[in-house]
This record gives sequence, C-alpha cells and structure tokens, in this order.
Amino acid sequence: MVASSSNFTKLKDTVTQKVFLGHEPSPELLAILLVYFVQGILGLARLAVAFSSRTTWG
Repeated sequence: MVASSSNFTKLKDTVTQKVFLGHEPSPELLAILLVYFVQGILGLARLAVAFSSRTTWG
C-alpha cells in the first residue's frame, strides 16, 4: 500500500494540531516532551511499587 502525499500531509497536520498544540515540532520541543513522558512513566512505576508493597506486606 502506497501512502499518498495528501494523506501524509493531513496526518502531519493532525498530529501537529493535537499533540504539539499547533507548534512545529523542533528538537527542543521533542526533548521537553520526552522528559515529561519519562517522568510520567517513572511516577507510575513508583506508584505501582508503593501499591504492591502495601498489598503484599499488609
């Protein structure tokens, strides 16, 4: 299946509007988003460990 140019442009515009809130994706913006994403994952992991410890040890 070959993606046409118009479909790619439409997808890029949609991602730019929804994910980047209208800003053009730059390396700086991607780095900031990556840091927030990793912090969120680490926070969820910490929460899971705390919950698991409480249920395991009483």
